[in-house]
Amino acid sequence: MNCLKTTKQNDFINNRGFSLIELLISLVIISIVSVAVYGVFYLASRSYTTQSVSADVQQSIRAATEVLMQDIRTAGLDPTSSGNFGIELAEATKFRFTSDSSDTGGDFNGILEDINSERVTYEFQGTQVNQILYETTASEISYPLISGVQDLTFTYFDSAGNDLGSPVPALQLGDIRSVTIAIIVQEPAGRDEPVSRTLTKSVKCRNIGL
Repeated sequence: MNCLKTTKQNDFINNRGFSLIELLISLVIISIVSVAVYGVFYLASRSYTTQSVSADVQQSIRAATEVLMQDIRTAGLDPTSSGNFGIELAEATKFRFTSDSSDTGGDFNGILEDINSERVTYEFQGTQVNQILYETTASEISYPLISGVQDLTFTYFDSAGNDLGSPVPALQLGDIRSVTIAIIVQEPAGRDEPVSRTLTKSVKCRNIGL
């Protein structure tokens, strides 16, 4: 009889469930683990955002600079030696030049026309760099090349590597042989500090002074 009673008491003790203290301890442990997991996830998310924005900024700044360099290389292209093509304006944040393009017949006519991107301007305006075609004409049209720009600077050099200053005087525009492009782009990265990238490239004006 006593043995049966003892067994029932033990069963009652074993099946009584968790005490209030045990529940509180469990909740505290779960809370700590949850906070730790959230913290790891939050840091990983911020890191991913920053890295993603960094990659986008790097790609954008490189692509924009490549377009700039490619166009600048054609500045002054004049296969017919017409004398109608060259650099028209060279300032710190604005560069305008012309180049001859083949017409519909596949020939160069030596005439500066408002077609085929024969007059191109690049200008830093606000927070973006714009490509302006046919500036100063009735056909003028502008396209954004890259946004989020903090600064863009063109520096001009002669054949001896001398800095021609800015703006380059009209009589010295023909002396330009190379241009250095310095551009800074900045984009927000969520709650982290904005991502900023700087790229400096030099390009030779292959068709000037030939």
